[in-house]
Amino acid sequence: MKNFNLIFLLTSIILSACASNSYISKAPVNEINIDGNIDDWSGDLKYIEDENSAIGVKNDKDNLYICFTTTDRSKIRQIINLGFIVWLKPINAKTLGVKYPVNSINKKDLYFRRGNPRIIENDSTYKSFIKKNTEFLIINDENFPLYGSHIGANSGYRISLGFHNGQFIYELSVPFIHFLDQYIPIIEIPKKKLVISFETGDIDISLNSNKRFFPDNSRIGDGSDAFGGRRPPRGPNLMSGIDDKLDISITVELQ
Repeated sequence: MKNFNLIFLLTSIILSACASNSYISKAPVNEINIDGNIDDWSGDLKYIEDENSAIGVKNDKDNLYICFTTTDRSKIRQIINLGFIVWLKPINAKTLGVKYPVNSINKKDLYFRRGNPRIIENDSTYKSFIKKNTEFLIINDENFPLYGSHIGANSGYRISLGFHNGQFIYELSVPFIHFLDQYIPIIEIPKKKLVISFETGDIDISLNSNKRFFPDNSRIGDGSDAFGGRRPPRGPNLMSGIDDKLDISITVELQ
């Protein structure tokens, strides 16, 4: 495992030398398993130095494969709390977004505390999050839902999250062809070039106006009893516990 971490580090350093956020997709040599494991992407990740993140894209005639990974705790916290959208913006074709996880900050048992050092694969909060977030959405460029389905259903879309040694891993497979249901939106890329953007969601303040942080921002309260029945002091609202939203884009040329 130490050897793998060294390989990933060296690859990241080499790729970071390229300042442009452009990427040439590769055809997969072997099958891409969408399982939240980074093994299929060794040597094929582009490191975005300013974002402390890495991105990989591959494609064959049937599917577009995407990997996003980061060790940045702030970004991990944003993705878990605010949800995550991968935007697919082809040249001269319709934009689609794949939304997963869906915003989970309204589910009080699924947040990661601001100072929590235990964002690791065996964290009970993360396990609860995965168990309760089993659906994804396909949305248009106006954020309007076009289709929703359970993870693992026969939609042609495959998504998986993973954690390993403090590294968050997101994998996505998007179909170019209709799988079973002709009403499932698919991505069309006539010019074989598209912009892929990775973005966290927004907070609905109206739904969270009664939620407060304790003075040290260590946990979220909803105004109910805490610490032996004492109500927590009023503090900054929920927005103050979330950093600026994640927004990263790359331009990709497909095979």
